[in-house]
Amino acid sequence: ATQFMADAMKGVTKALTGMNGQLSLPEIQKTLREFERQNEKMDMTSEIMNDAMDDAFEEEGETEETEELVQQVFDEIGINLNTQLASVPATQVQQPQAQQQEPQAAQAEPIGDGIDEDLQARLKNLRGN
Repeated sequence: ATQFMADAMKGVTKALTGMNGQLSLPEIQKTLREFERQNEKMDMTSEIMNDAMDDAFEEEGETEETEELVQQVFDEIGINLNTQLASVPATQVQQPQAQQQEPQAAQAEPIGDGIDEDLQARLKNLRGN
C-alpha cells in the first residue's frame, strides 16, 4: 500500500511539473488584465446603450397623457375625485376615550416587546452585558 501511494505521488508530481512548465505566469497575468479591460469596456458600452434606449423610448408628456387617461376613465364610470375629496371633513374625528389610551400604554412598554426571551438573552450575551 505504501509503494502504491509513493507511485501515485510520483505520477502526480510529474503531472504537476508538466503543467508548471506549460503555464506561464506572466502570460496568465497579461490575459487577466486584457479580460478585465475588455469587461470594463463592455460595461461602459452596455451602460451607454441602456441610456440611449431609455432616451429613445422616453416620450415627453407621458405624465400628462397618463393623468388625462385616468381622468377619462373616472369620467366614464362617474367618479369625480375632486368633488368627493372636497366633501371630506377637514377636522380630525375624535376617537373614543378607550382607543386614545391604548397608544399611550404602548409607548410605556419596553422596546423589546414581542421579541422572544431567548433572542433577548442571546443579544444581551453578545453585547457583553
